[in-house]
Amino acid sequence: FDSVADAVADPMGCRSVLGPEVGQLLIDDVASSDSVFRRNVELMTMHRDLDVDVDAGCPSTPVDQLERYLRDRKLGGLIERMALCFGESGLGEAAPPPTDLDAPPLAGGAED
Repeated sequence: FDSVADAVADPMGCRSVLGPEVGQLLIDDVASSDSVFRRNVELMTMHRDLDVDVDAGCPSTPVDQLERYLRDRKLGGLIERMALCFGESGLGEAAPPPTDLDAPPLAGGAED
């Protein structure tokens, strides 16, 4: 089926593909006024009509203060990661951003 609407429009086909119990649960749910499926679709739909203040998400803490804070709490290992997040070359000894070549090999991949 191309969509859930197509599936529930064909109850016999829906039950044969999903199994009798699951298919019927979906059919009943979509038909109900408090459909879990419809609620989940609404919750997971991206809203593109909202104004977002991008500047409000920018860090306001000075970089040197952040570095001191992390070192004081014995979290020096986070300094390089924070440098990558904030795009700061002056924070710790930041390594270059990882590339695909830095990724571990896939398990079970062809190694021949």
